[in-house]
Amino acid sequence: MSALESNTVYMTLNSRGIRGTFHWGLLVTSAAPKGLYYHATNKAGGWQLEAKPSSNAMNSMSLVLVYKLGDVSSPDQVDQVLRSVPADGSPSLRTGEAFTCRIWLKDAIMALDKNQLLKLAAHIDDIEKKAFAAATRLEPAIEEGLIKAKIVSTGSSSSSSSRW
Repeated sequence: MSALESNTVYMTLNSRGIRGTFHWGLLVTSAAPKGLYYHATNKAGGWQLEAKPSSNAMNSMSLVLVYKLGDVSSPDQVDQVLRSVPADGSPSLRTGEAFTCRIWLKDAIMALDKNQLLKLAAHIDDIEKKAFAAATRLEPAIEEGLIKAKIVSTGSSSSSSSRW
């Protein structure tokens, strides 16, 4: 897969500048490459959800991996569900885990699955592990400017231009 697709949900992993750690978010495209980027952030103090327009997420300098989760028929319904997932720093209502951007992301994906807006191809923990492993392999070359972020699909074992 070499380009973002319209009406699709993607998990994103961005470099945090510390190898092996990532900022996790969701990109929901409408007319690719345009879409909305959702993530839990604590840049302004306390945790909160930030949803911001993205004209092309692939241009982000910190982006390491874009992992396709699936197609959606209604980005507006996806938006409604994502905004309902708590992002206030409280432990996950689903698992009780301490809050992080990664935990919010997993809760958000599971909310989309529960509301039948997204059909996961694998268990959320398996998806997380696969995305983390791929991002960890790509991160050094991306941080050195040797390659750009890769787009991969659930179930794929390689990207469009090189094996990860």
